Amino acid sequence: MVLGGGGTQGLGPYAEPIKKVEKDLKEISKKVNDLCGIKESDTGLAHPSQWDTVSDKQAMQEEQPLQVRHRQTHTPELTPLQSVSLAR
Repeated sequence: MVLGGGGTQGLGPYAEPIKKVEKDLKEISKKVNDLCGIKESDTGLAHPSQWDTVSDKQAMQEEQPLQVRHRQTHTPELTPLQSVSLAR
């Protein structure tokens, strides 16, 4: 006895319609993204058409520059008493 036929044995009654809707959604999403000029990027950057470079330049001029601290290259000498207390 064959149930369901066409390779749908064991699947629920909505499996095929759900697959079709998922495929349709994926195709529609791709069309919308193509029309909007949105392209997924590994870098996480928006499409250049969405950049606001004028505002970015203005914000960079208004912000204070970042303070970068240099790595310490000299370690101060420890007295024998300080050395003993650090060893504990």
